[in-house]
Amino acid sequence: ELGREAYRYGLPLLEFLRVRAEMTSVKAPDGRGNAPVNAFSHARGFARPRDRTVVAPNVDTLYSIAHLDLAKGPILLSHPAMGRRFFGFQFLDPYTNVIGYAGTRTTGRGAGRVQIAWTRRPGKRAPDAHLIRSPYRRVWVIGRTLATDSRADQRRARAKMLRYRLSPAP
Repeated sequence: ELGREAYRYGLPLLEFLRVRAEMTSVKAPDGRGNAPVNAFSHARGFARPRDRTVVAPNVDTLYSIAHLDLAKGPILLSHPAMGRRFFGFQFLDPYTNVIGYAGTRTTGRGAGRVQIAWTRRPGKRAPDAHLIRSPYRRVWVIGRTLATDSRADQRRARAKMLRYRLSPAP
């Protein structure tokens, strides 16, 4: 029984570390979900069945992935006004529990900023930023931007995604 409990407790952490190590082992974002720590990698197209790093079941969503390290202080995520386009950023702890969310349904369609802060090193609050507090130093960000099958719409969605920014909070 103790072994089962250890497995249930430890598996999410090991999986988080495996995915993080695999996805951050590049020198520059590659458009397939891989990028250095504290940087976005934006998908060039919809996820395909052969994409295996993480499950990405949506067939109408372009993904933006980032792994944050909050050891040096908060990170500020900014995004442009999204108009009528649906988007969302999900923030996950190392157990893959959702610790926060920003996007169309929660923070609105206008240009916005989200400050992600570790509770042990919260830093100063950035003005006009939605605050997400993390009890953990490492945070996984999964951004989703809705697009249609049209190549033109996917280009427009990607143009918005390329304006998503991660930077140290002031």
